[in-house]
Amino acid sequence: MTQLPIALESIRIDGFRSCQGTAFSPHPQLSVLIGPNGAGKTNILQGIALLTAWRDPAGAQPARLKGRAPGDAQVTAAFRVDGESLALRSTLRFQDSEDAPQAIAALKDEWRSGRLSAPNATGWVDIPVTFLLDARQAGRSVRRAPRGSPLDQPMTAELVQFYPAHAAAMEQVVAFRHRIRYYGASQFTDPAQCPAGLEINQDGALVGPATAGRAHRQFLFDLYQLTRAAPARYDAYLTLVGPTGLKLLSSLRWQTLSLSSRALESRTRGGARAARRERVLVVPTVIRDGDRLSFSQLSEGTLRALALVFYLMTDHSDLLLLEEPEVGVHRGLLVSLLELIRNQSRHQQIVISTHSDFVLDYVAPENVFAVKRTARGKTTVRGLTEGTSQKDMIALRDYLRTEGSLGEYWRTFGLES
Repeated sequence: MTQLPIALESIRIDGFRSCQGTAFSPHPQLSVLIGPNGAGKTNILQGIALLTAWRDPAGAQPARLKGRAPGDAQVTAAFRVDGESLALRSTLRFQDSEDAPQAIAALKDEWRSGRLSAPNATGWVDIPVTFLLDARQAGRSVRRAPRGSPLDQPMTAELVQFYPAHAAAMEQVVAFRHRIRYYGASQFTDPAQCPAGLEINQDGALVGPATAGRAHRQFLFDLYQLTRAAPARYDAYLTLVGPTGLKLLSSLRWQTLSLSSRALESRTRGGARAARRERVLVVPTVIRDGDRLSFSQLSEGTLRALALVFYLMTDHSDLLLLEEPEVGVHRGLLVSLLELIRNQSRHQQIVISTHSDFVLDYVAPENVFAVKRTARGKTTVRGLTEGTSQKDMIALRDYLRTEGSLGEYWRTFGLES
């Protein structure tokens, strides 16, 4: 098994929906969360994704939280970084609004070395992620925080002692958090949300409203960008999804139309002048069995498979969170997606959720985690091999080798047997 330089070693989620003390230790490569609808699998994935809360796409940073109050969520994670264990405890406060339900209003990051055998242990040091980013740019001054940072003051003795000893590992964790990606079960469904064309401005940025269909437009834009940035990788993608691969399409064509418009630009000494703004309209066409189709005319399963294959091939995240890859995909295509997921997990840590026993047939027992909700509504996670004796594991592996599959085992006995 290939050991990745950094991995999420364990995680505990408190105060987030049904995750009230929900804890588990993901497999270093591939983890499969399985359980019935409503068990809380999505809550776990979204709870893990809270580690990226400081990374606002609009550039805004949440306020710095001083302490934890009722209603605040807390995610406590341990990372293995080149053999070192480093723990992070992130406390988050939400603020609901019509535009952004459960938006992050404030957060607090605390760090300590070691594993999470005692999540509430003392020794936590309050170090905002923005300080780590600023300190890196300022040459890691450890006596005084960088000017303009949230800690623009003489640093505490505790921080002076902790930071230089773990600075390199902490920077890797910050980079890891920045490269967490989440793909929801409904993210690429409803092909009708795909636009007929994409408008790209003179700076090469995608133009369009941040409304329904945003993920679809972004997928088409990312796919078009690949044709220009990495033609060889784009050709590899087409080979995989084309007639000799998954047979999702025959070919893919892109038509570009130059557009221009006049706009008024203000001048330094007053007044305004007309300036020409160049834009490009990109129109993709899918060729399939001789038919010319837009992306909006594809089936839900085909669109979702095209998007998932694309991001699995091009995604450079350290941790990929994938919700129910089986949604809208027929069984034959799902087999290919699962093989791709399994191969990709050699290069990045992947956590997927599913309620399909069929998915279990393509993973090993150590990759499987059973998710259920207790009578009190709390989500729990139990690894299939967790607490299992060596004798029982031998019996399970013998069953899988001679009698049935892991999916059949789950249907017949459940994962609590």
